[in-house]
Amino acid sequence: FSMVNVSCGKSPKTSSGFQSVRTVIEVEETPCLEGRVVLTGGIPSTLGQVIDVIGNPLCSQHGAIIDPTWKVSADGELADVVVTLKNGPIAKNVPDLGGTIDQKECLFLPNMSAVQMGQSVRFKNSDMTFHNVRVVHHQLGTELQGESVANYAQDSMGGENTRVFDEPGVYRIECDVHRWMRGWIVVNEGIHFAVSDSLGKFQISRALPDGNYVLQAWHAQFPEPVTQNVRVSGGRGTAHFEFQLSFAFRS
Repeated sequence: FSMVNVSCGKSPKTSSGFQSVRTVIEVEETPCLEGRVVLTGGIPSTLGQVIDVIGNPLCSQHGAIIDPTWKVSADGELADVVVTLKNGPIAKNVPDLGGTIDQKECLFLPNMSAVQMGQSVRFKNSDMTFHNVRVVHHQLGTELQGESVANYAQDSMGGENTRVFDEPGVYRIECDVHRWMRGWIVVNEGIHFAVSDSLGKFQISRALPDGNYVLQAWHAQFPEPVTQNVRVSGGRGTAHFEFQLSFAFRS
């Protein structure tokens, strides 16, 4: 999520007032980079663990709530990994709203999101209970450190807030009322990013000229991202990532 010294056209400013020096262009929507992410070295001890909701009746009515920290298939395919292109362009042709995160059945859904810098995220509450959304600018390299930058109270069944994320980085979202509720938003400076699915697959659907690039994969349980060199030829490229469980904050 770093900056580089390449400029072309007018670039946006971050919330800190820093003038971005990245290329801002129209970027065609088309499949470009794809691949798979796997977890090696074993199965996390908390995989599939049921969260103790401490007898909360409005959350326990939904049945067992499974800890979303790890989503790993039987073959080790790892979900909720954000794959980003280092030093890619910022796209002009993106919607203002980058996505919606729902507080539903006492979880943040989806648990992992990604947007381009300058896009907004809508937070909503679909539960029959009061929630809040605390937004923390996460400190990379730590498990749960960072600076709180916003806090929204949300009434049951319809509470809603929208926030523009104009500074790149990782943001953690938390509910102070229900402390097990946690989600993540990666704000990438450029448009080339994707989140791996339940089979560990990802696809970045924005065009790139042929050439050599560096992809970065990040999961919330690891202090450092994994990088991979990739060659784009004929407009397509493939990369695969492995995360070693022993390097995780909690295995």
